[in-house]
Amino acid sequence: MQMVMNDENSVEQLFARWQPQARKGWLETFILLLLCQKRSYGYEIATNLRQSLDAELPEGTLYPLLRRMQRDGLVDTEWDTEGSSNPRKYYTISNRGRELASMMQSEWTRWSQTMRALEKDQ
Repeated sequence: MQMVMNDENSVEQLFARWQPQARKGWLETFILLLLCQKRSYGYEIATNLRQSLDAELPEGTLYPLLRRMQRDGLVDTEWDTEGSSNPRKYYTISNRGRELASMMQSEWTRWSQTMRALEKDQ
């Protein structure tokens, strides 16, 4: 049986379609790792992610994810009104979030090792 290849998409187009999905899959891990370093407010998290990922976050991605992470007990929140005319909602990683971040980081390491091993076999 012969497979029919769809030639309509270039390799660059296929990569461009894959890349946001891959990034979205690891976004929660990146947020937890950022919060392991220090508490942050939403705009600061978004700025750090944009700089780290060298890409824009799609509108409406970050805050729903942060709300879900709060519901899941991965982050705690508190409002801070000092030093700013606008109150800011700060996110702090919880013990449960630290535990999950550690597990995710271990998985990332395992996948990275697998990638390196596969690259050597080529």
